[in-house]
Amino acid sequence: MSQNTYLYERLAAERHQDIQREIDRRMLADLPPGQHNIARHVISRFGALLVVLGTRLERIEPHSGQMAQSMDGRV
Repeated sequence: MSQNTYLYERLAAERHQDIQREIDRRMLADLPPGQHNIARHVISRFGALLVVLGTRLERIEPHSGQMAQSMDGRV
């Protein structure tokens, strides 16, 4: 029974993703050409911002780990 439940949940999740993609596609298609380009530009800039933030966090993370280890050694 649990395997059937798992398969059903996966099927429902995939169907939900398909419906969401179709809605997004239709919304972009309904925008006037200028707004379509603006939406793409905003989305691409937001994606670039997330990449930059992720890169900065990766640089900070090793330093915070070293600090925690050095503090553990002092106790």
